[in-house]
Amino acid sequence: MKEEKFKQKKSDGFTLLETMIVITVFAIAAGAIFSAQFYGQKIFMEQQDLAEITQNGRIIMERITREIRQSKQISNNITEEEITAASEIEFQDGHLGSFNINGSPQSASTSTIALAADSSPTDDFYKDSFMEITSGWGNENNKIRKITGYDGSTKAATIDRPWEDPIPTVASIYSISSDYYYIRYFASSTELYKEVKVYYFPSDPYCYLPHNATSSSEILTSKLLEGPELVGEFVQGIKFWGNKLINIKINLAKNEQLLEIENKILGRNL
Repeated sequence: MKEEKFKQKKSDGFTLLETMIVITVFAIAAGAIFSAQFYGQKIFMEQQDLAEITQNGRIIMERITREIRQSKQISNNITEEEITAASEIEFQDGHLGSFNINGSPQSASTSTIALAADSSPTDDFYKDSFMEITSGWGNENNKIRKITGYDGSTKAATIDRPWEDPIPTVASIYSISSDYYYIRYFASSTELYKEVKVYYFPSDPYCYLPHNATSSSEILTSKLLEGPELVGEFVQGIKFWGNKLINIKINLAKNEQLLEIENKILGRNL
């Protein structure tokens, strides 16, 4: 009987050991790729957060710095030392000329009002001042508007927001006074706000007065002309201290990113 020899064919597949090695190598490579991607994304998000709080801090500091430099007087209690620093500041606006006028408009449209014929012939003379309609305002919400532009030849003043119906008429009376606007910056939660206010005695609410005016018979009252307006976000704290040289320190934060910025401002008129 002829002996038959059987030859075992080699398998074309992977052995268990080879399969385990491939899986292990793949897992290590995938983990490394994922870690690198996650780390890169984390760095990107951190840089975005830092850029955002830096931008907010720059805007806040630039606005406050510009307005304090032009201010006439600090009206709230600002101490000399940082340890007793104030968390808000109020000061008299000083960037406008001095004028106090009353009159009746020649006409009014949705977003403009033509002042009296004897108004200033200088373009933008009344820009950034506030107009109060003291009589015949038509709509209760038409009492106060900010003038954003002024044409000296036509006497047309452009206002910051449209009149509501019914709009003022030639029978209305307006008052524009620039002497005693007070600007206040204050933080609420993690946001910084700005508002513009005036002080007056109730017997004459359209006569603006210094913040420290006194009367034997009336209590000084305030009202808002503008705001509160959101200036910046991510504010964890703000400090004001000093006398003629005003120090400002702002702490900002978003997620894990922290930023502290500080500036010293010399008021030109303080």
